[in-house]
Amino acid sequence: MGNFFVPFMLLLSPENLPAAVTLYTFSSQYGQVAYGQLAAFSIFYSIPVVVLYLFLGRTLGQGFAAAGGVKG
Repeated sequence: MGNFFVPFMLLLSPENLPAAVTLYTFSSQYGQVAYGQLAAFSIFYSIPVVVLYLFLGRTLGQGFAAAGGVKG
């Protein structure tokens, strides 16, 4: 709630808004959605999480195998 509601109400400049509020602003008050911009920003927003997941998955997987936690 603190990452969306407080910045949405208090921040006036669009360059200071967090990503969650920026995603919300892609829909207008009349229900029209800028799907192209929304899709591009969503992909851009999720890339760091996917990269971190892939990196940690390989690192932790090798660490568990080296410690003898995985039989095979």
